[in-house]
Amino acid sequence: MAQDGSRWIHERPSGEEVAKWFADNVPLHEGMNAEDYVGGVTLIPAKERVPKVGGDEEQILTFTPYAKVETRVRYFWDWCRHNGYEGSIVPSDVPRLDTPGYHNEQLPPGFFFQPIKKQDDRVVTYVGCSMRVEVWERGDDDKLTPIMRPPAGTKAVPLLTRYGDDPNALMKAETGAIGRALGVAGMLILPGSGVATAEDMTEALSHEERGSGSTATADLPPVEQAPAAGEEAEDASSASSKDRFQGLTLELESEDSEKADELDAWLKERKADRWGDWPENDSRFRPLIRRVEKLLADARG
Repeated sequence: MAQDGSRWIHERPSGEEVAKWFADNVPLHEGMNAEDYVGGVTLIPAKERVPKVGGDEEQILTFTPYAKVETRVRYFWDWCRHNGYEGSIVPSDVPRLDTPGYHNEQLPPGFFFQPIKKQDDRVVTYVGCSMRVEVWERGDDDKLTPIMRPPAGTKAVPLLTRYGDDPNALMKAETGAIGRALGVAGMLILPGSGVATAEDMTEALSHEERGSGSTATADLPPVEQAPAAGEEAEDASSASSKDRFQGLTLELESEDSEKADELDAWLKERKADRWGDWPENDSRFRPLIRRVEKLLADARG
């Protein structure tokens, strides 16, 4: 195992190694203790192509540390209490619109729709959420003095992926916006991941591995048209079983590290691993996909 900046290469580090790295490298506010938050750090695994002499490439396994959103939330409230501040995480002021494609009058505060036109004239519809952090100090005269009001954090998620509709899109957008808002406010910034959400990290690492655009939004139907018969199935099958399985394992790792460990143990019993060398659409991926989908459903409640 080797370490390159804020990530580990080839092998997953132990909990003790992560804790030492966290204590030595993560800047915390005065009065905040590293041991209270290191348990909320997860490792996002990815494969990376590395050039070799002669023009060839090799793939290496990397692990990038990331602070879970719930850990950032806890850190923020602890920081407010420690300093006697009054803080809040509130939706940004998003105009209520009923314009086709942009309508959001039925969404909770802070949410919006964003259609994006692709080069082939198809339109991908995203649901977005924008949140901001506000902190005040109450004086002896009971007057509130603003301490900080940093820029909003925003996260957008496609409603329809190549695997079909995403029933958790709103929740992903909200969680991502909260995490980014806290990151912009300087709450628990980890070197290597910064203000990014776990999904941002997973998407970026997947993009880096494949060397192409994000696969999540490829070949989507226009926003104002329903998919033609069989179109969703065709999009779903365009992704290999291997990509589907590995993408799901990255989601599981970012959302629930204990469930990810459970998956690894289950795979080990079957003499399989996350990065198996089976063909792209090998039938052996099917039970693995079903297993990780169940673990993801359990993790999301």
